Amino acid sequence: MRVGATLRALVTTPLPSPARITVSVTGAGAKVALTVVAVVSVSEQDPVPAQPAPDQPMKTQPTAGVAVSDTAVPVVKLAAQLDPQPGDHLLDLCAGPGTKTGQIAARMEDRGEVISVEIDPARAEEVAGQARRLGLHSITVLEADATKPGMAPDFDRILLDAPCSDLGTLASRPDARWRKSPRTIERLVDVQTAALRNAATRLRPGGTLVYSTCTISRRENEERVAALLLEAGSGEVPALELDDLGALAPQLAAPAEPRALQIRPDRDHTAGFFLARFRRAGSA
Repeated sequence: MRVGATLRALVTTPLPSPARITVSVTGAGAKVALTVVAVVSVSEQDPVPAQPAPDQPMKTQPTAGVAVSDTAVPVVKLAAQLDPQPGDHLLDLCAGPGTKTGQIAARMEDRGEVISVEIDPARAEEVAGQARRLGLHSITVLEADATKPGMAPDFDRILLDAPCSDLGTLASRPDARWRKSPRTIERLVDVQTAALRNAATRLRPGGTLVYSTCTISRRENEERVAALLLEAGSGEVPALELDDLGALAPQLAAPAEPRALQIRPDRDHTAGFFLARFRRAGSA
C-alpha cells in the first residue's frame, strides 16, 4: 500500500485532499510504524486561482502570503530535470515552503500522488496552503523528518532540495555570510548525507532522484554525490547511476563532478544552485 493510502487508512474520518498530516515514525526497515498525530483539513471553499502553465514560474498576488524562492529559475530547472509525469507516485523531501511541490503537481496535471515532506510545522502549513490556493488535490503534506525511514520504496521520482549553507544566495542576503561557519557546514553535511541515503532507498527500480542545493560548497554538493555513489549497491542503498547533465550543458558542469550542474552567481547572474540526477538500476 502506498503511503498516501496508508495514511488515509489510519484516519477514521474522511480525509480531503490536499491535507497536512502530522505523523510520528517509529521502527526501522520493514517494521516502520506510521502514527497520525494530527490532520489539518484543507477547505475547498477558499478562492482558487488558475494553475500555472507547467513550464512557467508560479505567480501569486502579494496579498496571498505565499513564500517563494529568491529566483524562480531554479524551481523551473528542478521541475524539468525531475520530469514528473501524470500518474506518477512522487516524493518531495524538505518541501517547504511549497513552490516546488506546486510546480511539480502542475506538471503532473494534478494526476497521481505527490507526497510532500517538511519537518517544520510552519513551513508544512505553507506547503498545504500553497496547494489549497492553487487548487491542487494530488498533494499530501507530511510533517516528518526527511532523514528518517518510514515509506515503502515505490516512488517513481524523488526530489531532495536539501537544507544547505545557502552560499549561493548571499547576493540577496549579504548579512547571512556572518552566520556561516565550518561547523555549520559539517552539521548540514550530516543531514544531507542521511537524507540522500533515505531518498535513494525509497526509489523503485528505474526511478529518478534529483538532489539539489542553493550553495556553491563542494563539500555539500559534489562530495555528497560521490559519497552516495560510493555507498550505492552495498547495504541498504540500491545500485545507482548518475545521469550526465553536464553533457547537455557543458558550460554549467560542476568542476569536481562534471555530470552534475553548478550554477554560479558571478557567471550566470542568478542564485548559486547545484543539481545532480540519479537513477536506480533496473526497471519497474
